[in-house]
Amino acid sequence: MVHLTLILFVMASCFSIASYNSQGSGVGRLPYIETLCSETDFVFIQEHWLFSEQLSRYSDTIPGINVHGMSGMNESELLTGRPFGGCAILWKRSLTCQVTPVTVSSRRLCAVTVNMDSVTLLLCNVYMPGDTMNDQSNLEEYTDTLGEVTTLGANLNADHIIVGGDFNTDPKRLGSLHTTALQRFMTSEDMCNGLYHASSQVDFTFESKASGARSTIDHFLITENLFSLVTDYHVHHSGDNLSDHSPLYMTMNIPATHTGENSETSFSTKLNWNSASPEDLLKYAAAIDAKLDSIVMPWEALHCTDHFCSIHDHQIERFHNDIIGVCLDASRQSIPMCGQKQKSRGMPGWNDHVEEKRQRAIFWHNLWKENNSPREGILADIRRNTRAEYHLALRHIRGTETKSQQTSLLALWQRAVLMTSGLTSDGSVAPRALYQARWTGHKARTTLQTSSVLSIRMSTTVCHMTLTTWIV
Repeated sequence: MVHLTLILFVMASCFSIASYNSQGSGVGRLPYIETLCSETDFVFIQEHWLFSEQLSRYSDTIPGINVHGMSGMNESELLTGRPFGGCAILWKRSLTCQVTPVTVSSRRLCAVTVNMDSVTLLLCNVYMPGDTMNDQSNLEEYTDTLGEVTTLGANLNADHIIVGGDFNTDPKRLGSLHTTALQRFMTSEDMCNGLYHASSQVDFTFESKASGARSTIDHFLITENLFSLVTDYHVHHSGDNLSDHSPLYMTMNIPATHTGENSETSFSTKLNWNSASPEDLLKYAAAIDAKLDSIVMPWEALHCTDHFCSIHDHQIERFHNDIIGVCLDASRQSIPMCGQKQKSRGMPGWNDHVEEKRQRAIFWHNLWKENNSPREGILADIRRNTRAEYHLALRHIRGTETKSQQTSLLALWQRAVLMTSGLTSDGSVAPRALYQARWTGHKARTTLQTSSVLSIRMSTTVCHMTLTTWIV
């Protein structure tokens, strides 16, 4: 993807940052996160539930931002159950300061350094394990994560440190092992909790949908020499927030300069398959023929008959990536390109099934908030019910979209089976060159559009089947 940006001017503002446990990155979450990105310079996300290769979903969907993050899942193992964990840092691409991702070992931590006028600021985003009163192994993981923050600060020689995120502990829980460990960490590192700043306006950051219980478990910890620079520290409760957590905001009296961008001149380029001529497709097939010769064939992996084999995972993954690279390179050389303005993809069924319920949930949430946020009573019940209806509608259209994607993958699989037999869908023999062009073109488009691990594994198998046919 190529971006053409016109620099117009440089503007300065106060350094601002937000922290939000989104509890996923599905329908309704990304638009909300986009709002946070438009309001602040940096956004800390916890529980995005994405694999590493899926983190680009943020930068692909939200215009003008960069992303660095960590998956909470071990990607070398087969995932059982729903996705979980993960943390990411998003920042505006227009920032003139130098932002550098930092390599960490913990899956509960991600970090970047920010260099501003010869001053190095270390930003750490954490998603801590659940609170405990007696689980020592849980406490060990908690203290190990804090210990890595200490190590990063020392190794990078950072002038200032900001640690934000979901700490999963409330300072009021005096019997919590996490609270004690966090206080000890703050004392040793000379850090302060923004919760106790004079500008703080935080009543709670977490409210359970199931029980209505509230707590303050999301925090920003800052070094003492930055504490006096805090100008605003507040939590924002809104009706269209789908998470149990509310976003936490902090603004500091530190200049943050941005380059002005003319949004009307921001474009992306993409392959225009619809305008490709038969000659383009034949040229595409010829390019693939030439490039495939350079790929090293993992014969041992291709002839392995053990369906549960994990020994050849790396070879198959590399083989898959090499094939996709060939498809993409050949398409760029042969297929016409087109430019289009960036815009987010709409969700089918949103206006019919979701938008009205979303507006109703926002209305009753605002009314509930204007009446001092009661925990019980008619107003509290209506707020909970309208919010639940909104969430149910979102799950409905998400399920519909997932079913549609599964149907498309099934159709792709059936087509691959036909192709490996050398036949088309009507039973006739496919010409080799046209067969290669159509199949590899469809394969490249499918891979670009589908980022789940399931589709990657399936596409690897399909490539295996197709290439075996070519070889034979």
